[in-house]
Amino acid sequence: MNIILQSGGLALVLVLIYFSITQKIVGLRSARLYLALLFCTLSSLIFDISSIIAITYRAILPSVVVDFFAKFYLFTLIMEGSLSFLYASFELYGEKRYKLTVLSVSAINTVAAALITFLPIGYVTDDKALYSEGPAVITTYIVALGYILGGIFICIKYKSKINKRRSGAVLNWYVLWCVASVIQFFNNALLIVGFATALGMLIIYARLENPEANMDRDTGLYNGIVLREYMTEKYLKNEPFSTLTISFDKSESGFIKKYELELLLEISSYLTSFKNALVFKNTSREFVLLFKNSNNLMDAYHEIYERFLDYWHKDIMLFPLYILLPDSTIAKNVDELNTYYSYGKVGRDDNSKDTVKTLDEAVVAELKEFESTKLFVQKALDENRLEIFLQPIYSTKARRFTSAEALVRIRDTDGSIVPPGLYVPVIEMTNLITRVGERVFEKVCSFLQRYSPEETGLDYIEVNLSVAQCEQEDLADKYINIMKSYKTDPKRINLEITESASIKAHDTLLKNMEALVKYGVNFSLDDFGTGESNLNYVVTMPVFIVKFDMSMTQAYFKNEKAKIVMEHVISMVHEMNLETVAEGVEEEKEYERLLKLGIDHIQGYYFSRPLAIGDFLVFIKEKNNLTEKE
Repeated sequence: MNIILQSGGLALVLVLIYFSITQKIVGLRSARLYLALLFCTLSSLIFDISSIIAITYRAILPSVVVDFFAKFYLFTLIMEGSLSFLYASFELYGEKRYKLTVLSVSAINTVAAALITFLPIGYVTDDKALYSEGPAVITTYIVALGYILGGIFICIKYKSKINKRRSGAVLNWYVLWCVASVIQFFNNALLIVGFATALGMLIIYARLENPEANMDRDTGLYNGIVLREYMTEKYLKNEPFSTLTISFDKSESGFIKKYELELLLEISSYLTSFKNALVFKNTSREFVLLFKNSNNLMDAYHEIYERFLDYWHKDIMLFPLYILLPDSTIAKNVDELNTYYSYGKVGRDDNSKDTVKTLDEAVVAELKEFESTKLFVQKALDENRLEIFLQPIYSTKARRFTSAEALVRIRDTDGSIVPPGLYVPVIEMTNLITRVGERVFEKVCSFLQRYSPEETGLDYIEVNLSVAQCEQEDLADKYINIMKSYKTDPKRINLEITESASIKAHDTLLKNMEALVKYGVNFSLDDFGTGESNLNYVVTMPVFIVKFDMSMTQAYFKNEKAKIVMEHVISMVHEMNLETVAEGVEEEKEYERLLKLGIDHIQGYYFSRPLAIGDFLVFIKEKNNLTEKE
């Protein structure tokens, strides 16, 4: 009688059961099924050992006792197979179909149990082998093999629809089980199926069901993997829920590296005080509270909102983005819900204060429009329907138009120009901004290749750089290559950067600027007067022109303080041998005052709106000729 392997497997399963029931779990269906599998495996090993003992001593034991232990062991093998099938496939089913599957499996197991009970079973014992045989054993193998093949089929056929780690772990378990069964079939003396099954349970535990692996190490909260699985299960069960997301992903305020762990621990400790919520740490700086109803959500939100108006560790103020989901049924599944979450974060500015986004039907409608516009822009790019319009810029020294700003426009399939307000915000909020920015630059280089300075009277064209472009390490290489391919004189290019770009990607941007300046390109600091304006950017960045935003220009005419600030800034800029541009000039009296102020360049609707290339060429030729005659 050799039960060493079964005893080893039994000890292993007992250890796994101990860790599974003593550690913090969120109560996922997968965990419940795994625990059922563990207890089933435990029963199988116990009855495997018991049947071996009973068969060994069947000469002195009643046959009904021997048959009971042997046949109950066979039934536990079928139970293991059925539970493994459910464990592998439950993610594919909604609640109704899952219950129907469970009923079907129960019916099959009932029939199999009846057959095993009433079919005969025989036993073989000799010096080398000890095993059972007969119709009851064959029935067991057929049913168990059916479950195993079904599980393997699901793991392979529907691998894109189920947890990849689960399908991989279950397949490993099936392989162990099958290999052990084949070995035992050809070597009846080596009873290793039970041990192989226990080893497979260890693999599943290590890869999927270890509670510690599903916890955030710093805070002890459930992590994003568990959050996704939990919400997936809620959708499968058609059980609505509400969530409150507290995100610091785009907020650097207060998250000094030295104190980040202390802050996260303090926040997580506070959030876990809400007893009616499950708390998850979704990303490194994002917490999600999940509630059963929206009333609990709103009560918690108001309390948490008030708390974040106060100081945290080391008197640090934090300004999170709050995303409220009152009703999960606005989405059909987790993937769709995550799309809404991502959209809720779009446009979030760094260190924004009191920012709240509610995911509701209105947001769903917005997102559909957003995605539709995004597809429209992508198609326009693919079909080359993106154009540049040029807005003339007047030189107060030369008394003519010497430059222009290139602005993106999209022509619809019917030939009409689509209002930029419909798509520019979408471009700026997505990764399309990089692709569009490069296409605009290519169009500008193509224009400069086709029309000489003598034909246009332009010294250069200004092209905007987005924040995303400024963050690219290879920006300078890309633009230099484009200029080379169009044989563009770099002196005819002026790239506009914003203060926000210089803040976010200072080192990368500075490196790119230095390379482009060395190549011959000039730079402007655009939108000066908005955001956190700081003359330090003018000092540290190799810019040639400072552009005053329309809001700053208009404030000059209406506000005495703004007038004083602008006058002094212009004076300082000129002392640094830099030039100035005033944007947003709309009236003649504004133009005349700016002339007296000493602005170098003026841009605005007073002269012209942005024009298509053909109209721009007509305009520039006419206006510059008129200026020359005067």
